[in-house]
Amino acid sequence: MLTADTDIQRRRFDRFLWINFPILFCFIVLIAASVFLYNYSFYYYDLAKDQAIARAEETIRRVVTDVSQVFYSYDSILKSSVALLGDEAIATLPDPTKNRLASRMVEQFPYVTSIVFLDVGGAVRISSGGDPTAEQAYGRADFF
Repeated sequence: MLTADTDIQRRRFDRFLWINFPILFCFIVLIAASVFLYNYSFYYYDLAKDQAIARAEETIRRVVTDVSQVFYSYDSILKSSVALLGDEAIATLPDPTKNRLASRMVEQFPYVTSIVFLDVGGAVRISSGGDPTAEQAYGRADFF
């Protein structure tokens, strides 16, 4: 009798497994896929975040370098201008020669396109663009 009950319980368990095996299998596969996708998404999230940070740092480095080059150019051109205007030997040169000196100063710096020296009244005295004309007077401009 003991074996009959055991045999019946065994058959019930086998039948339970046979009927529910696809459901159990799908449940286990679903849990495994969820764990895999969770780890996969966090891995690629961290990777994308690290790449974004690296690109942002590179962009900031380039901007800082570019801005520092621009300020260096302006600083150098201003120092050269002070030296040009303060030299007594250059003050005695004719105006076309002074204009050529100014245009050569501008050629050395890629961020500076032109330079113009004005007198007290706003009239152009030295210009890197060539001979100053009457139209280039800035004495009546708002910013002067």
